[in-house]
Amino acid sequence: MLVDWKSMFDDEGRHGGHRYRHLHSKHDSQFKKIRSKLIGRTDDADTDSCSDSEFDEKQNVDKNGTILKENIQKRMEENNVELIEKSLGRYTGDPYEMTEWQVMVHIVQARDLPGLNINPYVVVQIDNQKYQTSTQKSSSSPYFGEFFTFDFTLPATKFMEKVIFIKVHDEIRIISKFTDTAPIGVFRLDVATVYNEKEHAFERKWAQLVNPANVGAQCGHLLVSISVTQSGAQTKNVVSEAGQEDDEFNVSKTLIPAAMPRILFPMQLKIIFYSASELPEMMTDFLATVSKKIIQSDNWEPIDSYVEVSYNTMTAKTEDRNGTTPVWGEALYLMGRFPPLIRTMKITLKDRAAMQSDRVISSFFIDILLISESNPAVGFLPTLGPTWIFLYGSSREYPISKEQAGLNEGMGESICYKGRILMAIESHPVNEENAANMSVQKETGIAFPEAHIFPMKRTFLLFGCIYDVSMIDKSFGNSTICFELSIGPSGYLNPNELAAVYHKPVSSLTRLYPRVPIDNNKNHFRLPIDLQKPILFTKYIFHDYIYRMTLSNRLKHISEYLYEKIGALKMKINSKVSNEILMEEYRKIENYVHTLPCGCGGTFFELRCHCYKARALIAADASGLSDPFLSITVGNETQRTPAIKQSLNPQWNITLAFRNLIHVGTRETAEEIVGNVVAECYDYDEGGDGSDLIGRFSTIAQLNICDQQNLPNERFFRWYEFKIGDKQGGELLALFELIEINSETRQAETACDLEEISITTVNYPASNYITKLVTNKIYKIPESLMPKSKDYEIEVMFWGLREFRAVNTLNYLRMIQQNEVTIECA
Repeated sequence: MLVDWKSMFDDEGRHGGHRYRHLHSKHDSQFKKIRSKLIGRTDDADTDSCSDSEFDEKQNVDKNGTILKENIQKRMEENNVELIEKSLGRYTGDPYEMTEWQVMVHIVQARDLPGLNINPYVVVQIDNQKYQTSTQKSSSSPYFGEFFTFDFTLPATKFMEKVIFIKVHDEIRIISKFTDTAPIGVFRLDVATVYNEKEHAFERKWAQLVNPANVGAQCGHLLVSISVTQSGAQTKNVVSEAGQEDDEFNVSKTLIPAAMPRILFPMQLKIIFYSASELPEMMTDFLATVSKKIIQSDNWEPIDSYVEVSYNTMTAKTEDRNGTTPVWGEALYLMGRFPPLIRTMKITLKDRAAMQSDRVISSFFIDILLISESNPAVGFLPTLGPTWIFLYGSSREYPISKEQAGLNEGMGESICYKGRILMAIESHPVNEENAANMSVQKETGIAFPEAHIFPMKRTFLLFGCIYDVSMIDKSFGNSTICFELSIGPSGYLNPNELAAVYHKPVSSLTRLYPRVPIDNNKNHFRLPIDLQKPILFTKYIFHDYIYRMTLSNRLKHISEYLYEKIGALKMKINSKVSNEILMEEYRKIENYVHTLPCGCGGTFFELRCHCYKARALIAADASGLSDPFLSITVGNETQRTPAIKQSLNPQWNITLAFRNLIHVGTRETAEEIVGNVVAECYDYDEGGDGSDLIGRFSTIAQLNICDQQNLPNERFFRWYEFKIGDKQGGELLALFELIEINSETRQAETACDLEEISITTVNYPASNYITKLVTNKIYKIPESLMPKSKDYEIEVMFWGLREFRAVNTLNYLRMIQQNEVTIECA
């Protein structure tokens, strides 16, 4: 029995479910995040169309359990939404790194397909790869039992948005030999939905088919297994045959993510685009000048922008408009299902080009899950805005080179502001009464949002202070470096403005700084800003949403607290209170100020790098081995371990300690500010260009892992992957922890004390180690932190060699007199 979602909407389909706002949802934290990012959303009361009496009735119905079945309620109580909170879900690697993937689809059987005496076959398509099953004659519940694989080499951020499109066709003689007939049922879900499941797979689940001509009509189910595998990872076997009794249809075997209720129904999304502002020109200055003379129009601008929406394998576009401030007033209607099996909606702003392919100005993604709630008891369909979405991508100036084109497609971290777009998303459920087809629809003449939903504009000041700049690669050469602070178009300087700044400084740009080498590290540099920190600021005019932010409430609380404490301190000063008591009260106020994000005080931290061992390192020497050592940089300091001779699996068992790290701000932000670690592994070499890089990685140290009460276990140690370019250079088993220093004792507050290791020939014999590059102190890893180990014995039975010849070309034809085989283990 379907939940009556229609009752949660008013007559015109406008969302009225905001009365449920005081019921706690497991997505509350995500909604706080999305509300802080997407400004301009109407207040809950503005769209509230459900009366209090209706609200109470719904609560009573849900409590009685007459709508929700017991198994669905139990599923929601055990909701594991953390697996679907973000589009990349379980993926933990670099989202922009090229990776090999494989999607496996097993089409088992179908049931209750529409039509009489049909000859069904199934087509599975992902992107431009398409496979189909054989045709089963005269059956509405056919068995297929066919298996397909799809291979991709893509970054995760691109791969996860791919849609798995499954279509059931009825074969018609002669016609089907040349083209597919119109599908009688379709099913879509994106790769991210599969990857976020346990073991990245759905195994023998019934997919609910949709009739593309009438989404409200029933058209059967398809039993499928789908898995997603990353190169090098363990593969889930989804082709195993189960007994026929296990494949009986029931609600619990519906193909829906485990963290969602087992109900699917069609919905129609209405994506409204009102206007855009502050868009960049899409021509060079020379071409723009020539074009204006040809067109002979002073109002013409070198950009013809339109918006393209891609969702659920459907694409819709607005009309193109000329100018940097276009007005569309158009709504695009797309079909989907709820809860969403396809989460990602891609919105791309493009420039219409007459002589070449249209150019991408900027693109962004909207996660449907984050603007909706799938829990029927408190849920609502996707709803957003009207709101301004800020666009980012490559540089604002139109480039001749396509080097940064990927930034406009969301590949990598954007570097420049590209404008903003005013849009909204509405949705309503589709049933037999208002059934629609899967075709894209468009509506024009949409009125601009009423002015009262936007607060008045004010001038805001964006302030920034740069505390430290380190790990600058030597590839920068002798170039000087400056920094720019911008928000929207404010603070941004084009090349012509940058050239003028050298004669007339501006507040949003720092002066030029020369680079200086980091101590004990000749490969990286820093900026000399230890004593004088550069400060930047710029002004920006925008709608005032401060009243909807928590910052104003926090500042008000801080002000009231300090006013009260300072007043009390003044009264004690005027009374006969001892100096000891006055100093104690003063320190309380001082400590409070120092813990604020805007406080001027600082807290000391110590960062410890527990480096246990490495494995599978790149062989850098002619011997097929390396002389590896670690070089670890934190802030402006680099420390090194001894080099271990001739090994690809070295074991250091060393702790490096970085002390006197000052953090200005809250304790919670310390990890991100002073906890940044760059670890590099080198092959020691005295001659030539010096030591060769094997690989590097960066990470963030965890705060207070080893406190006074709780000691960590082996799960805190993890393998970190060294990379050199796109290649893997090996792995390091390590633990990085950040420890707060007690302001009174000046000691690290930890239960794990460090024992220094003397660098002597006894501890590090010259036959196995190279220690002359170590100028820092090294320590033993505390025993309580060491991962648990077991003794193993490995037997290698070596029988001999066959057809073995010398590597040297000159000796290739000579017989080999003596052979030697070296086997290295750990």
